Amino acid sequence: MSEAKTALLTHLLAGANSDFDYFECEAGAIDIKDLNSQLVALPMFGARRVVVLNDFDDLRSDEAKHGLVKRYTADPSPTTSLVMIQPLERKPGKREQTALQNDTSGYWFFELRTEENAKFVRAFTALHDKRIAVGAVEYLLETSTSQLRDLRAKLERFDSIRRR
Repeated sequence: MSEAKTALLTHLLAGANSDFDYFECEAGAIDIKDLNSQLVALPMFGARRVVVLNDFDDLRSDEAKHGLVKRYTADPSPTTSLVMIQPLERKPGKREQTALQNDTSGYWFFELRTEENAKFVRAFTALHDKRIAVGAVEYLLETSTSQLRDLRAKLERFDSIRRR
């Protein structure tokens, strides 16, 4: 999820000053007045302002904040992008997806399963005309994060060591 978040924020903050036009917090930790201020503030040095609320489900227990965000998403500021992040243990049900997508643009990013990471490793090595043993794939997956960027960096490092 962090790769998707980084890519999204890089795109949204292009040309903006992240010190002034970017705000990120835990959804449950922000005061309702501060949240409202962040949502209605205009960008200072760029064309867009980005507000990121982590652990968005924490708002459901606070009706006032949840209502504020719901009203905001019904009529959002044209200069502010509100990004709501919620790590999920499972894929959301059809009803949950429909509820979110009726109010907002929803994107779902999930961690890859072990077999998907193994498939990436095998495809990457084949693309570079290399072969990798099953045990080596298993070891690589056990000692890496599930992020493709991490796996790719390790594979490129192995390749550069091997060429020496």
